[in-house]
Amino acid sequence: MNAVLRRRLDMATRVRDFLRAHKTDVVGEGLGLAKLEELVQRADGLVARQRAGIAAARAATLQREGIRDTLQTALLRYLKAVSQAAASENSDLVAQFQMPHLNVSHRVFVAAVRGLVAKATEHGSHGGFGGCGG
Repeated sequence: MNAVLRRRLDMATRVRDFLRAHKTDVVGEGLGLAKLEELVQRADGLVARQRAGIAAARAATLQREGIRDTLQTALLRYLKAVSQAAASENSDLVAQFQMPHLNVSHRVFVAAVRGLVAKATEHGSHGGFGGCGG
């Protein structure tokens, strides 16, 4: 929520609180107060939804960073070690198993890892990794 909307919501809340505290017998004031309360309540609900959305987006970003870190530290190091060990039998494997750069976007990184896993599965099922795998 930007600052202008936040100030307007705060102002509407203060007006509502003032009208509650200083009730008069003016015709239509109750109807206006009820409408104002409804709008403030709706705005509060939207603010809560926005905050929940921001929190969910931040949690997803942290989860994505954790997954990427796990892929880099565990799976990719393992694939690199296995490909280097198998390179003594087949020198083409080292060239096929180049690790993705660390500064690429998440989507490119995940695509590269999927490609590496597919190659490893293919070579493993054909005995290309010295009998390792499927």
